[in-house]
Amino acid sequence: SLDVQCGNSLLECSSAVIVTCGNIYNGTTVGGATNVSAYSSCSTKMTGPEVVHILTLDHPQRVTIQFSPSRPDLFLHLLGACSEETCMDVSNGDLFPKDLNSGQYYLVVDGTFNQSGTYALSVSCQDNTPTKTPTNTPMETTSLSQA
Repeated sequence: SLDVQCGNSLLECSSAVIVTCGNIYNGTTVGGATNVSAYSSCSTKMTGPEVVHILTLDHPQRVTIQFSPSRPDLFLHLLGACSEETCMDVSNGDLFPKDLNSGQYYLVVDGTFNQSGTYALSVSCQDNTPTKTPTNTPMETTSLSQA
């Protein structure tokens, strides 16, 4: 029998670990839940346990994520929402700078072929708000005349 789920995320985000810009988090997937095995077009065969992190941005920023897994079969997924269907990028190393809008993003560490292990995760952010270009404003001039 074929079991198809539409619109229902398998990802469990209620206990997501908060990560913030400028901080380092050391974690492990050992003993974690194994709810998701594929992340939309990003990856498949993610049958190891996963750990979910949440990053909240209150304004647009350029975000760089450094990911240092203890083993090559751990991967970091960047999701646009708490759903494996919203995968934006995946890497087993650093995620290069991404321009992200304000909002919540989910960083999910998962392993292939039932693998689990430790990792370090660090997020650095740079303001990505456009700088205003100074403009020349004409000044009002008043001519003084003497009577």
